[in-house]
Amino acid sequence: MPSIQSELGYYEDWNEEDAWWILPNNQPLFSPAVYAAMASADYDGDQQRMGTTVGVKNADPTAKMVMGGLSGQGQSLTDWETNVTTYVDGIRTWAAMARGGSFPADVINFHFYDFGTSSVAVSPEAIGLKDTMSLLKAYRDANLPGTELWITEFGFDTDPQSVLHAPAIGPNSATVVQGQWIVREYLALVAAGFDRAFLFVSRDSCNTSDSACATQFDTSGVMGIKGDWTPKTSYYFIATLRNRLASFAYLGEQTSGNANVLVYKFKDPKSSAGAYVVWAPTSNATTVPGYVLAVGRASTVSAVALTDGSMTGTSTALTPAASNVQVDVSETPTIVLVDTIN
Repeated sequence: MPSIQSELGYYEDWNEEDAWWILPNNQPLFSPAVYAAMASADYDGDQQRMGTTVGVKNADPTAKMVMGGLSGQGQSLTDWETNVTTYVDGIRTWAAMARGGSFPADVINFHFYDFGTSSVAVSPEAIGLKDTMSLLKAYRDANLPGTELWITEFGFDTDPQSVLHAPAIGPNSATVVQGQWIVREYLALVAAGFDRAFLFVSRDSCNTSDSACATQFDTSGVMGIKGDWTPKTSYYFIATLRNRLASFAYLGEQTSGNANVLVYKFKDPKSSAGAYVVWAPTSNATTVPGYVLAVGRASTVSAVALTDGSMTGTSTALTPAASNVQVDVSETPTIVLVDTIN
């Protein structure tokens, strides 16, 4: 049978196959070996042992298979990271035995939520997200080089009844803090080396006045409920990040000289232009007025503030002096665009 190229580039194989809250004794819904066997069939018909008409690769050799997102479990991030990599190790072990080492997926995939205490979420920095996700990249590089690394669920609720809610902090409402933390999580995942990150979810599933909104994920949307679609602050924050930096590549972290300031650098691969993203990685309404940001040889500089109601943010021209500009830093990231970056 001749292969055909589908309009779909990726196919996800199940969802949270390691779910530990369904079966007795916290056992995963699928053991790694069982999941690996299913994935092998779905990937290429178990290397065509099931025939040439079974499996995504046999239908479209250009398509890519995405592992179902692993939820993981553990009392700490270290436990969680060990849990998910142990599960992937189980798939690799089965593949070594049954597929000659060929891993039956093109993408390894995870879900992660920044649960804090029993009543509130915490910021990406407070939970140590970047460092933990960097460990997953190191694992991928060492064991599955060439395999893409995705996170397909993360996010924060805005209803104060949810155990996953972003709280109001200082002058910032819960909807503003949700936007801050989502953008900062995207930045952390980029810095950790992830290839793609997907927010869960696009819209809320209940009104904020509904007592049912206490359920986690019911207000994780960046818009109102179906039929309403009113954008939240987070919608505009994400849109600005995307509209301003979509074509840029992560360049690295710049030493800030201030424990209350983080600086990430981005570069336009098609030009000399770049950007610095600057923010306070705290969760107590910290501000650093007039922070001196080194911008190297840049001669044209503008600061873009993430702004509720704007898809591109609010831009203010800055004048460099002695290779520096002054930026008012807060817990909402500011994008500083430059005509050249080192």
